[in-house]
Amino acid sequence: MMLQFVKDLLLKDLPLKLVSLALAIALWATVASVLKKNEQERARGETMNSNKQFQGVPVAVVFTGGDATGYTVKPAKVTVFIQGTPEAITALSPASVQAQIDLTYWDGRANLPMPVQVISPAGTAMVSVSPAEVEVVPPEPRPTTSFESGLESESESKPESE
Repeated sequence: MMLQFVKDLLLKDLPLKLVSLALAIALWATVASVLKKNEQERARGETMNSNKQFQGVPVAVVFTGGDATGYTVKPAKVTVFIQGTPEAITALSPASVQAQIDLTYWDGRANLPMPVQVISPAGTAMVSVSPAEVEVVPPEPRPTTSFESGLESESESKPESE
C-alpha cells in the first residue's frame, strides 16, 4: 500500500508536474538574472560616489600660439569640485587638480570672459568649477627706454648707402 502511494505521488499527472518544474526553474532564472543586474548597476553607481572640493586652485594660462608670459586672469584662483572612486579621491592632492584657460583662439580683447578648463586625474571627473569663467588681462605694453627711442630715430634718419 505504501509503495502504491509513492508511485502515485511521483507518476500521477507527470506531464503537469514536469511543466510546473520547468516554470519554477524559468522563474528562478529570471529573478536571479534581475537581481544580478541590479547588483551590477548599484556597484557602478557606487564607483563615483566620493566628492572632494579644492579651493584656491590657480588658473594657468595656456597659449600655443606664442608666449603666455605676462597674461593674468581675474580671479587668479578657482574652486573645483571633483567626483570619483573613493580610492582616487583619497589619493588626490591639491597639486593633482589643474585649472587653465586656453588663449589659442582668443581675439585679444580685454575683459572677455574665458571658460576655465579643469584637468582631473584618472578615476575622477570634474563636477563643477566656480567661477566657470575668468577675465583675461593682457600684459602691459613694455615702455620704450630713451636708448631704444634713440636707436629708432637714428635708423630712420640715416640715408641708405648705395
